[in-house]
Amino acid sequence: MKDKQTIKDKVIESIKKLPDDANYNEIMESIYVQQMITKGIDQLDKREFISHENVKLIVGGAPLNEERAKKFGADDFAEDAVENVKHIKQLIE
Repeated sequence: MKDKQTIKDKVIESIKKLPDDANYNEIMESIYVQQMITKGIDQLDKREFISHENVKLIVGGAPLNEERAKKFGADDFAEDAVENVKHIKQLIE
């Protein structure tokens, strides 16, 4: 009996959980998501991550305003994507 599933076993198990009429894109997305989750867990195990203290959250766009951004704990707010880029440049300089 196997103690650890192979990648192939995990992919087959994942595909079996999809609906019978799943298309290629849905199958590939399922495999990709599984791959990225596995990669992320491996990186966490190796302590290869950026701490929350080193990450900046910038939000913006039509449904938000500066007050809401503060409620979310955002480090910065911008009205649109162009302004976000300007704010990011200021933060990294």
